[in-house]
Amino acid sequence: MVIKLDSIFLNTGWFEHRFVIPPAEQFWSTGAGGSLVPREGGILVARWAERFVECLWRLEDPQAEGAPHEGARVLTDPQAISQFIFERLNVRANLERKNQYLVTEITPRTRIVWICRIDTNAQELREACKKLAAERQDSLHVPITLTLIVKTAQGPVTHRKEITLELRPLRYPLAFAGVVALDLGNTHTCLAALDARDTPSTRQVKLLPDLAFHEESLNDRQLESQPPPIRSFLRIDAVTDVRDPSVASHGSPAEILAQPEAYAYRVGKGVEVLEEGPWGLIANPKRSVAADPTQFTHTIVTRAYSGFPAKPVYSAAIDYQVELPATRPAELFVARLLEGFRAIVGGWAQRLVVTYPSTFSATELARLRETVYRAWRIAERHNDRPLLSEDEVLPLFIDEASAAAFYYLARTVLEGPGGLRAFRWLYPQGFYLLVYDCGGATTDVAIVKAESTTPKHLQFTVLGRTGLRDFGGDEITVAIFLLLKAKLAEKLARVRARSVPRLPEVRRGDNPQARGPELRAFFADEQILEALDSLVPTDFDPRGYGHDTAVRQQLTWLLWSWAEECKKAISEGRGGQRVEAPAIFERLAKTLLDVNPGLGMEFADLKQLLPQVMPLREEVDALIWESVDRSVRLCRALARSKLEFRAGHLDDVFLVGYGSLYPLIRERIRREFLGETYSEKEESFRPSLFGLESTFMPEDLKNCVAKGAVLALALREATLGLSLGFDTELCRRLPFSVAWHNAATNTCVALYAEGERYEELAPKKIEVTALAKGQRPQWIRLMQRWPGAEYEPFLLFSFPEGVEGTVTIYFDTDTEQFVAVSEETGAEAIGQREIDPDVYRSAVQRGKIRLCRSAV
Repeated sequence: MVIKLDSIFLNTGWFEHRFVIPPAEQFWSTGAGGSLVPREGGILVARWAERFVECLWRLEDPQAEGAPHEGARVLTDPQAISQFIFERLNVRANLERKNQYLVTEITPRTRIVWICRIDTNAQELREACKKLAAERQDSLHVPITLTLIVKTAQGPVTHRKEITLELRPLRYPLAFAGVVALDLGNTHTCLAALDARDTPSTRQVKLLPDLAFHEESLNDRQLESQPPPIRSFLRIDAVTDVRDPSVASHGSPAEILAQPEAYAYRVGKGVEVLEEGPWGLIANPKRSVAADPTQFTHTIVTRAYSGFPAKPVYSAAIDYQVELPATRPAELFVARLLEGFRAIVGGWAQRLVVTYPSTFSATELARLRETVYRAWRIAERHNDRPLLSEDEVLPLFIDEASAAAFYYLARTVLEGPGGLRAFRWLYPQGFYLLVYDCGGATTDVAIVKAESTTPKHLQFTVLGRTGLRDFGGDEITVAIFLLLKAKLAEKLARVRARSVPRLPEVRRGDNPQARGPELRAFFADEQILEALDSLVPTDFDPRGYGHDTAVRQQLTWLLWSWAEECKKAISEGRGGQRVEAPAIFERLAKTLLDVNPGLGMEFADLKQLLPQVMPLREEVDALIWESVDRSVRLCRALARSKLEFRAGHLDDVFLVGYGSLYPLIRERIRREFLGETYSEKEESFRPSLFGLESTFMPEDLKNCVAKGAVLALALREATLGLSLGFDTELCRRLPFSVAWHNAATNTCVALYAEGERYEELAPKKIEVTALAKGQRPQWIRLMQRWPGAEYEPFLLFSFPEGVEGTVTIYFDTDTEQFVAVSEETGAEAIGQREIDPDVYRSAVQRGKIRLCRSAV
């Protein structure tokens, strides 16, 4: 019996094929109408040698319409198989360790659904293919021996058959004939694709679904139109133990840890946070891409594996602490998505459009570019084609605002009634769109102008950018987390007859703007937070490990998950109502009693208490009001500065990013810029007097950026008579003005204007004078100012020995960094972002969950 598998491509993950073995009495027939399987049945053994093949059996009784065969067991463990055969036949089985086995009991009616899985990533399969190529063979044959053992009066009698798996073509997949776009997000990520055979349109763009990419068989999966975005989670299950002498042949410790094979890991849906705990987990790997690699590393605790490549041994102790470079988590994460894409579509991504936050600096974009290219090289490390250069793989970078704006116009204009002709008639002077992108970690704002200067050309120009680097959807979750913690601590304190600081009372209908300062001051007081933590201990050392750290981290994750559920409820208009999350409450109660056994409560009572805790929307709004208001002020200032000629008037506002689901954000933006008002009675927005309505596409809140990017390149290259123009040089220009803060006079001296090209920034000389009592300053500070906003800290240059006199500030185009040089001493300093390093970690993994500093 030969099973032909003609779609086996190397490095496409698990390939799964199912076939059915007829009822045993037919399969093991004698050819003369009889059967080798007696009425009382027999034992069936399958044996094969290849380690890249997995076989599973599902036993069915055909007379029971495919129902599982009751009482049947399928054994795979050699020791269990030997014991089983000895018990049934009173003989010792001789099982060779090099082979794999399946053993079960069958009856004449037993039908077997055979599930065969081929690990196309296996090194053994690649070696076998090399041997085939040398012998000029085009297929690989995998023999599987089936042995039927029947008990007779004279002793066991065996019968054998052979099944052969014929695998072909056993080559690396061809390149994907189309365009692929990556929108790497802090909390969610999208990978979009458009096949070259399809006409470019929003309906034709497909997305990579969130799957357990390295564990599931993907050969029968497809890209989807509207799947949920992929969670930006990475869990490293094991790392090669570089202390083990047996791995020394693979290089030095640093060389080993630089290779992707040193890590056994999972991403996205394959990461189960609540059940498996926090070990080896890195949430939001994109956050640290922008970090200075010389100043920031990730510390994880996971399992050590004595071998290379690393494999997860879940029974091993979790006690191996490893330092990872700032970009390594994102590299592994993106590489696994590209591998999943290759497995699903049967083709590798040879060109990637990558989106980036509109407020990224040139340095941050350079780090993102390097990270994505390294991830692509990891994913394609076994590709036998010539290595493509960075410019070939990454032909286009589009800022997220332009990508979102293009998706908006493609969907509403190009594919709408009248198409581009109607657009030209309605907006002869151009269309001005405010894109407000509240993502997981940041809020990016841009004004994009779309103009059709000729009947076949559409030009996109980003007129200005601004945003908040410390506010996004996660900060809303932080606010809810702290409220839950405070309310829960109050209830637990009453049970124990203890006193804890009481949360300032906020009632339904209260003005959140008025109540905000008192509530934010409450959560800014470290003494109060320590008192709350004594009852609900979620503070932990992010670099520590041990039982206490583990349960505190787990409690933090559980409370965070609860906060996410509450945020969802508020966004859906269910604020103040009980959240139904029994799985979270059960684990939360167990973990809380584990970390704080002196609570004086029984598990059942605590589990019943938890659902009674729910923050009001007014409380959450009060905590985030200042941050949302700052974003509105920045939007207003940007519109005034860039659209002065039309009195700041916008044609539309496009809300994107999951953070935009939160009601306060939508209400403030719509009211401020379009004059829309929210009617509680109608539970909807009333249009403005001018007839304007904001655009909100909840199904594409996250997807629209990746979809817009992939459409942009596809339409630009398609021969459809339409040409597109994008500001591809946006990342080469300063998004803000830069000034030197003169500490002696406490004034800002302008150095560079917004919009200047980085490579054209001329060196600037500043005169640094001594401070009070003749002290030489040890720091030089540069400030940044977004259009229409005030100056805020940008970069710090450190001079430990002090600096005085003439200092030259210049931009190094090779390293993409600002540099300060003292003419007096020749000392040189590289500008470092004046930012809390914690922003490069997910809020839930910082050790202490606190409101962002600007909010307090």
